[in-house]
Amino acid sequence: MVSAPAITAPAPAIEHPLRNLNYRLWLIGGTISLFGDQFYLVALPWLILQQTGSAVAMGSVMMAGSIPRAVLMLLGGIICWWPGRKRVSATVVRPASASNANSSPKVVAETGEGGVKL
Repeated sequence: MVSAPAITAPAPAIEHPLRNLNYRLWLIGGTISLFGDQFYLVALPWLILQQTGSAVAMGSVMMAGSIPRAVLMLLGGIICWWPGRKRVSATVVRPASASNANSSPKVVAETGEGGVKL
């Protein structure tokens, strides 16, 4: 007995992120902000060196900026992994219906007890 092949609905077309105006604005703003942060890390010690002529003052400014960053990065890593790798995971959930294709994906952090929307 030959059965007919099952008819499946075609997968909804996924829109390219750069076609979304809000995403493009977010990407451009984030890129400009990132460049500004990196220029700040170079410009402030350079200004201190130009104004004072002291390498010790420049090193102190660089150290004062890098110590909080290093401490917060280490603490953030510990706090992030505290519940355990198997209990915490981030997943991207797509919209359920094709009619809601313009809505953005939602990020959900799943814990052992259930999901928490971020």
